Amino acid sequence: GETDVIVANHHACSDATSLDFIDSTDPQVCIVPIWDYYHIQPQQLKDMLYGGYDFKDNEVYTAGFVPASIHESYPELYSKLKPSGHIVLRVYDGGKYFRIFVLNDRSTDYEIIYSSDRFRSR
Repeated sequence: GETDVIVANHHACSDATSLDFIDSTDPQVCIVPIWDYYHIQPQQLKDMLYGGYDFKDNEVYTAGFVPASIHESYPELYSKLKPSGHIVLRVYDGGKYFRIFVLNDRSTDYEIIYSSDRFRSR
């Protein structure tokens, strides 16, 4: 059912993060753990960003994103990814709101390199 945030199944590969899954969970935010050259595939990223039945404007965050030549073919799609790093989900006001923070994973200081606007929980 509907949820606010999902962690993509199997690194957002086509065998596990389908359009039906995205549309049935209807997330505002998708988080994708990545470790391989082929993660995220273009169709799965498009599905996570826009959904299938209704136009959405979801945010997609990655941990461990590996820039790869496959992404060079779809610059307009991959440019919508938020900066990669350690992903922190912070919940406020007893669950009414949340924000996403991305911390620099290339430094032991873990400074904040990106912070989202406030999301209203559904």
